[in-house]
Amino acid sequence: MTNENERKEYMKNSEQEYRLKLKSMTDEQVIKEAQTQLGNGADQKLDWIIDECERREKPEIMEEVYVWYSLST
Repeated sequence: MTNENERKEYMKNSEQEYRLKLKSMTDEQVIKEAQTQLGNGADQKLDWIIDECERREKPEIMEEVYVWYSLST
C-alpha cells in the first residue's frame, strides 16, 4: 500500500510542477508545448494544457491547440 501512496504523491507533485511550468509560459510556448505533447502521445499533459488555455481565457490559443490535436488524431 505504501508504494501506491508514494506513486499517487509523485503523480500529484508532477502535475503541480507541470501546471506551474505552463503558467510561466507565453501563449506561443503553450502552443509549442501542445504540439510536442501531441507528438509524444501525452494525453494527460494535453488535458493540463487545455486547462491552462481555459484559465487564460484566450480562445485563439484553444483553437490553435485543437487544430493541432485534430491533425494528430
